[in-house]
Amino acid sequence: MYLTEKEILASLDYPSLYVRETLREYFNGRLTPPIELTHKLIALIDDEGWNGVFGYPQQIIYCQQDKTSLEWCFEQIDQCMRVPTDPKKGVNALLFALVEWTIRAPLQLLVPYEDRIESHHAFQQIYFSETNPTDTLKRRIKLESLTAEQAWPRVEKLCDLLANSPYYPENCDTDINFLLESLAADGDNSRDKLINILRDPNGDHDGAHGWMVSTMMALAGRMRFNDAVPHILDRMRRDKESYRQRGGTAITNIGTPDAHQKVIEFYLGQPRNVRIYLESSLEHIHYPAAAKNLLPLLKSVKDSESKVQLAITMVSQFDDIAIEPAIKVYAENPQDGDRHVIIDKLNAFAYVAELEFPDLVTERRNAESVWMIQLANMRDLNAKRCAEGIQPDQIEIHHVGPEGDLLTQDFTTSDTPRITKSDRVGRNDPCPCGSGLKYKKCCINKAM
Repeated sequence: MYLTEKEILASLDYPSLYVRETLREYFNGRLTPPIELTHKLIALIDDEGWNGVFGYPQQIIYCQQDKTSLEWCFEQIDQCMRVPTDPKKGVNALLFALVEWTIRAPLQLLVPYEDRIESHHAFQQIYFSETNPTDTLKRRIKLESLTAEQAWPRVEKLCDLLANSPYYPENCDTDINFLLESLAADGDNSRDKLINILRDPNGDHDGAHGWMVSTMMALAGRMRFNDAVPHILDRMRRDKESYRQRGGTAITNIGTPDAHQKVIEFYLGQPRNVRIYLESSLEHIHYPAAAKNLLPLLKSVKDSESKVQLAITMVSQFDDIAIEPAIKVYAENPQDGDRHVIIDKLNAFAYVAELEFPDLVTERRNAESVWMIQLANMRDLNAKRCAEGIQPDQIEIHHVGPEGDLLTQDFTTSDTPRITKSDRVGRNDPCPCGSGLKYKKCCINKAM
């Protein structure tokens, strides 16, 4: 039995938040998750409130937008603006997530709303790094309207600036991301140029050339350019973190069965610091034969960490082929915290496919209880940090009682949110999605 994307989407209304979160993770890491996922989540939020659907509101920003969801987003922003918040704790965190989600929408959707965004108070009081969202939108409109011929020299200039500035230049990464839209629209011309850059063995990998290579990986992912996969994998061999991170993200965005198979073939000869990025791609590329193709790889690895992560990638495919080998890996050391992710995935699979695992009844029940306790503890910890004026590691959510929806609750961060380079999550830090895993083992491979 292999659960299709349609079946997983249909199961997102399962009553347990624990199961919903695990099912929603199926769509993580994609550059463009299906718009049906957005519509499903909106319907659930309207029925049950944010706290019943998301562990943390920031997770909404990775969903796709269309005109219907954008109008709904503005309505939610207006509701947030009517909810009083404690000035000492700053901007409503849900408001912050909604504003960021709005600004991430496809540009053709945003242009008709430009005046509305510019005049809306919510978009004036939120800051991304040091930049107001309205200014970000103006820069985006300007940069994404350039032709590819105009965009290439700007990308090269920004890469040179990133390589040679003594300080991390403000908005460079964001501007490059905007310019990639123009390059992606150029089709074959951009494909030829990015392949030549990825192939080039010369250049300073710690200088502008290195930034350009990383940027071309992102462009390959944006264009879903399957022919770039071998060149990306070759770059990931190098001792450069940005190549491994951007390479893993690009391959996930390319997302083809062929890309998945190439990663499987590449995997065994690589050290752990490369494998962790490959594992994220193996987990988030879905097709009917994925679990079957992963099985020989799982049987071949010897080290415990790789074995656990590959078992997780297999069971994440929601294919019954993965059940027996995943349970076997879990049983080798049930006390290993990472192995409990296997139970989380099996739990969701069991609920959706109406399966029974008689030998795992206690483990399944405990896994859900532990997950809910971890979520509650993180929410409480963030509430205390906010009260003390300390920026929380996660976006804070206070408990919602039966009397009201999340929008009526105290749902804030400790001060005006500003995402800067120093705020970026470290590989070994807890993942911001609230899964309880380290960032490197969870959401590190999010789309650029």
